[in-house]
Amino acid sequence: MPAEDIEIEEAIEEGVEFKFLTNPAEVIGEGGKVKTVKLQVMELGEPDASGRRSPVPVEGKFEYIDVDTVICAIGQTINAEGFDELEKTKKGTIAADERSFSTSIEGVFAGGDATNRGASIAIEAIGEANKAADVIDSYLRGDMIPYRKPFVSEREVTPEMFADREKCARAIMPTRPAEERKGDFDEIYLGLPEDVARSEAKRCLSCGCHDYGECKLIKYADAYDVHPERLAGKKNVAPIEQKLVVIERNPSKCILCGLCYRVCDEVAKKGLLGIVGRGFTSVIKPEFDTPDKIAGCADCHLCVDECPTGALKFLK
Repeated sequence: MPAEDIEIEEAIEEGVEFKFLTNPAEVIGEGGKVKTVKLQVMELGEPDASGRRSPVPVEGKFEYIDVDTVICAIGQTINAEGFDELEKTKKGTIAADERSFSTSIEGVFAGGDATNRGASIAIEAIGEANKAADVIDSYLRGDMIPYRKPFVSEREVTPEMFADREKCARAIMPTRPAEERKGDFDEIYLGLPEDVARSEAKRCLSCGCHDYGECKLIKYADAYDVHPERLAGKKNVAPIEQKLVVIERNPSKCILCGLCYRVCDEVAKKGLLGIVGRGFTSVIKPEFDTPDKIAGCADCHLCVDECPTGALKFLK
């Protein structure tokens, strides 16, 4: 059954009864009103090529349910009126290329629930619209560039990485009582109290890059379709440090562009950062020789603003 576990559990709490391996065969009425639903009893048939066993009717076997209302909710389809010239799929949806979102008519693009596989979750349609916008923009500029999966730097996560983290269960969201909520369409989730919400937020492991959304290196990697796996070499891995008081430095993300120490020297007029070493093993480090410099760094985060890769993170 294509539903989240929590949806099934909450439906059962509200008194919903699920009947599996049955199929509505007839709606029976009396005096102009619905009275009974006739259900065909099914059984699982032989496995197909994929191993899936589809339901098949049990000949002559039916169930009857007395009802006063019947609501048919068996799926969704599109209304393609006005788009008769567009090529359609066997399902009646608009046929659109999955990478360029282009249709059978030049200059017409389509995405979301109206295309190919049909209805899905809203965020998937929103995501396709976001991808399609870039493709359409490139088309209007005269050189259509189909969507391609963005580059993502991945690493293997092991239990040892979280050995220093305390395991704790997710907070349970308070809900309205089933007897109350089943009679209306009001919000059923009550929200977390502030103390619980703060505690829940502290469970975050910060396992992703905090600057991914604005990382210029990622944008260039996507724009030029990089394939770093082709390049062999040793990667410098350095410990994360917080000597800059309110700024966390992750040297492993540093590409030695020099923007941080230049803005520190030329704009902030502090000169606290510099390149140490030569060649591939060079790193950028701070130099604190007086308490005043340490305090001055705490009031300035221009280097964080200039960093293109998220190697610097403002802590407060």
